[in-house]
Amino acid sequence: MVLRLANLVVSVLVVTTALAVPSMERRIAVLLGLGGATTANFLFWVAAPSLWTNLLSAWVCSVVGALLAVVAWAVARSVVPPAPARRRS
Repeated sequence: MVLRLANLVVSVLVVTTALAVPSMERRIAVLLGLGGATTANFLFWVAAPSLWTNLLSAWVCSVVGALLAVVAWAVARSVVPPAPARRRS
């Protein structure tokens, strides 16, 4: 059990780091990486706990979850127009 949890933490941190290092917006990349990877692992663990026991499944879930979070963020940013810039007086 401890090995699986350690594998989960390492996979989430590695995927988040790989997403944040080349990013220009590191805070957002860290948020998307941690949130997406953790959520995907949790949902997969709830849906199929017997399949989640495989050590590779945590890595696959982390990558897929982070990518889905990035795609959702990009879609949300493309739909909502940016706020107008403030003018200084």
